[in-house]
Amino acid sequence: MVQLQISEGPLAGNHQEVCHFPFRIGRAAGADLRLEGAGVWDQHLKLDFDPAQGFALSTLPPALATVNGWPIEAVILRNGDTIEFGSQNSVSGSVRPSSPPSTSPKILFGPPSAP
Repeated sequence: MVQLQISEGPLAGNHQEVCHFPFRIGRAAGADLRLEGAGVWDQHLKLDFDPAQGFALSTLPPALATVNGWPIEAVILRNGDTIEFGSQNSVSGSVRPSSPPSTSPKILFGPPSAP
């Protein structure tokens, strides 16, 4: 499971749990997580699950993003990674690779909420 916490931008403070893959982030009406703001493309990021490697984040060209301050095109996410993209969006979160994705959609990238 991937839990996302939006820490900057118009939706700052919102949480969501990613339970279906691929999961798309961008401005488009069809994005799983819609984020507005300068520099956010219609289809900006894609999050996939690979049982052998874990949760993979990739940019959708020509979009740009960083993870923990490093520019990325594709990366395997780890607990506590911070994703930045556009001019005012920052998303941080936790990754639990041992948990298989479930079927109910939702999103949060940050510290897991208490049970």
